[in-house]
Amino acid sequence: MACGREGYLLKRGPALQNIWSSKWCVLDESGFRYFANRESKRPEGELPVGPGSKVTAFTSPKAAGEALKLQKERPCGFTLDLSSAAARYHHICYFDAEKEGELKLWLEVLQGWIEAAAWQVGDVVSVTESCMSDSEVQVELAAGMNGILLKVDDQDDAFLEFSAHDARQWVFKKNRHKLKRLPDSEAKDVYLDIVPQNDLIMHWALRIVGQKISR
Repeated sequence: MACGREGYLLKRGPALQNIWSSKWCVLDESGFRYFANRESKRPEGELPVGPGSKVTAFTSPKAAGEALKLQKERPCGFTLDLSSAAARYHHICYFDAEKEGELKLWLEVLQGWIEAAAWQVGDVVSVTESCMSDSEVQVELAAGMNGILLKVDDQDDAFLEFSAHDARQWVFKKNRHKLKRLPDSEAKDVYLDIVPQNDLIMHWALRIVGQKISR
């Protein structure tokens, strides 16, 4: 997994106030969290940095939201666009690293984290928030349940095999923030096992298995 980072950043408050305040920010395997100060034990907020997130300096022409308006006042600022990761629209957070060197480090670490979080076929994924699947025949996906990623389509919808249900289920992009790729797990090879259902009418089914089966 990509290296984490911690340190103080200025974070802009809610849009109605737009007050900048210093926060102790931590990026590690638990996610991106910010605290009132370094000694605080409980985070004030957690941000779902992951696939689809974007981090951009205020000075970049690709910066999102109000960044272009803020770049003169805060040249070391950056946006963290979580719209895709959280399945929300215009979920953009504004930070100021205050120093050019700090800005460069935070941009590199966050970008590396986003790239490392990209899902690959065979990844083990865990449900972090209970929800219903998005397949035509829905099943409940309980928190803590693990599955293997079989496919991510062009719409960023995920198709997974959940052993607890012995079934393959879709989880659409809008709900993918309720799943988390397990960083310490190695991608698993995915094999298809052809299982005869009825020899008389030659009806066959496909089963996902974790290892290659010898015949």
